[in-house]
Amino acid sequence: LLESLGYPIHSCLEKGIKFVSLDTNVRFQSQQFQNAKLEIHTIGSQGTDRTIYFDQVIYDQNEKKVCSITAS
Repeated sequence: LLESLGYPIHSCLEKGIKFVSLDTNVRFQSQQFQNAKLEIHTIGSQGTDRTIYFDQVIYDQNEKKVCSITAS
């Protein structure tokens, strides 16, 4: 997604380019503790105005959804 918008990830890292979220919504479904093993699923998409949206869902080691994050 980033590359299709002209921002290849390696180039961004080399140049120190950072993306700043304008809006982030976080919903916690289950409390987590230090050293918990979590799996993060991320889907990126592009809006009509070149805005990049990231939807993330975080699962614990029992595949229980513990958090969802939407950022743009």
